[in-house]
Amino acid sequence: MRLKKNQILVNLTFLILFLIGLNISGGFGLSWDSMQRSSGIRTAGYILTKIGITNPLQNDYKIYPRDHNDAYGVIFDLTSISFEKLFNLKGKKEIYTMRHRLNFTIYFLGCLFYFFLSKRIFGLKVALVSIFLYAFHPRLLAHGFFNPKDSILQAFVIISLYPIYLAIEQNKSKWFILSGIMMGICTSTRIMMLYLPFLFFLAIFSINIKNMFNKNLNIKLLKNCGLTLSFFIISLFFSWPILWEDPVTSFIWAFNIMKNFPWGGDVLFMGEIISSNNLPWFYIPVWYFITTPLIFLLLFIIGMIISLSPLINNSQKKYRMLYFSISGIFIPLISVIVLKSNLYDGWRHFYFIYPFIALVATYGYDYLSGYIKKNKFPRSKFFVSFIFIISIISPSLVSIIKMHPHQNTYFNFLAGSDPLLKYEGDYWGVSYKQGIEKLLALKNGDILLAVGNFPGKNNLQMIDETERKRIKIVDLENADYFMTNFRSDLSNYIKSNNSLYPFNNELFSIKYGEMKILGVYEIN
Repeated sequence: MRLKKNQILVNLTFLILFLIGLNISGGFGLSWDSMQRSSGIRTAGYILTKIGITNPLQNDYKIYPRDHNDAYGVIFDLTSISFEKLFNLKGKKEIYTMRHRLNFTIYFLGCLFYFFLSKRIFGLKVALVSIFLYAFHPRLLAHGFFNPKDSILQAFVIISLYPIYLAIEQNKSKWFILSGIMMGICTSTRIMMLYLPFLFFLAIFSINIKNMFNKNLNIKLLKNCGLTLSFFIISLFFSWPILWEDPVTSFIWAFNIMKNFPWGGDVLFMGEIISSNNLPWFYIPVWYFITTPLIFLLLFIIGMIISLSPLINNSQKKYRMLYFSISGIFIPLISVIVLKSNLYDGWRHFYFIYPFIALVATYGYDYLSGYIKKNKFPRSKFFVSFIFIISIISPSLVSIIKMHPHQNTYFNFLAGSDPLLKYEGDYWGVSYKQGIEKLLALKNGDILLAVGNFPGKNNLQMIDETERKRIKIVDLENADYFMTNFRSDLSNYIKSNNSLYPFNNELFSIKYGEMKILGVYEIN
């Protein structure tokens, strides 16, 4: 009866969190990648034409794939376009609010599968802490609402890990089939995920190497691996329309695009403006360490140390996912270093490794909490557990509440008192939404506004149409106000802090501590 009550409480908590997420989805702004919707429309038109339906969604559907944006997966965009047409959504604000809610729904679905997986590995009590480590990383939670690429892939990866884990543990055909399907979907979303089936087969054979002379087991194992590979190829083909015409050529084209994405901008990293084509090998690790809550980092480091202990090894069932997760982290990291891939915008291109990171951190928590209760406070287990869990939950939760809806700019103290002097802030530009809303509330009549970059204009789509018409986007010479998120613009950020032109008359700004993520200035 007690177990049933606990399950009801857990289910109710998940439901409440989901409803809260849906309710706050509209509060987030639009990022650069919101333009990916146009690729979804083009893909939908292509598919409609391929299956013989006339009146496609747009005229250039025959040119597909058209550009590098079509190298990304289309599942999210196709689903959102379907909802858009199904519910007859016309206004841009309601369309993009729906996309935010869909984005969050997929992120939340990933959270559920992460909880199911961690519960199987560690049990319910540890899983409740583990899901917090996964779901309440401030930056990744915010991206779960507005990032239609990296956050979606992150969710697909953790959904894949559930059948992968069961395939490894149970050696049943259905889990091998589901693993193949989900790994195909992951790879269609981003081609780098080709490493996941490689890692899966490596784990399967390394775990079963001691049974290599068991003929019956080997036949079953080879059959199951054949099922995984077959369903992986089928899933990849059907979930990635660019493969439909010329699979091999299109696959190679997409691989070359994603190996070194054609973005030649500059990024602010460790106080220097650096070309995205010439970043140091430690770019991703540094971004991870300065944007993750410190207690999360500590638990991850402990998990890594545990993996080196001679007291455990890959043959112990509980620790199989520890080594699998560590491989899931370092194989892609080493790959981008070797391939010298183009990176930018922090570590967002590697959010898909966070499920692995959270699992490693959970191993760290499981070990540390057990050690403390057993060796330090054996008579106060409940009290010690409570204090330990509160110390994990509180800092992250406070930051999430305090910074809403700008959690995507979270830094820990390792980034310095003003992180934007060394690193990019709101490079996505989602804070423009709040900036525009506040400017409209402060000023009457038409507003001549200059903006720092594309999201400044794009976020007008999240404003009610009547109010939106009051904003006229103009160049700086003709503007009454200038709004900027200081992306890759350290010199102007320093000017704004010293009130130098055109930042000498600040109307308002969005700040957290000494970090200014958006500024609005009167020009004339």
